[in-house]
Amino acid sequence: MAMSTQAEMIELLNEQCRAYREMYEVGKAQRACIEGEDDSGLEDAFARMHKLMDEVRLRQGRLPQSADGESEVEECFTRLRAWLERLQAQRQATQSIAEQMLKRNRDEFRQFGRGRRAARGYQSARAPGGNLYDGRR
Repeated sequence: MAMSTQAEMIELLNEQCRAYREMYEVGKAQRACIEGEDDSGLEDAFARMHKLMDEVRLRQGRLPQSADGESEVEECFTRLRAWLERLQAQRQATQSIAEQMLKRNRDEFRQFGRGRRAARGYQSARAPGGNLYDGRR
């Protein structure tokens, strides 16, 4: 591989690592927004994540085809793989938290619905005049 091609590849791979590092930080922000139920912050974080994903895709298309045998390039690929694994683990953990929160919210909503039905049942079971009968006239 020509030296300029190798240098170009290393530069592109380093940029990919930078983008993955930023994606990881945005992922942490997404998780905090989910846990804090910050919808607008979550929207902003999703927009930043999609922008970074687009950058990565565009840069991927500019990478030269082969880098076999170049230790510096292989080192960059190793770092990229490590970032991808971290991003995947983070995404799975965040998804799990979001699913747990969604389940908890559904359970709370169901409980709220039961409480409303019970309150309506109590109101309809009361005496027509609204006064309780205490046995006296």
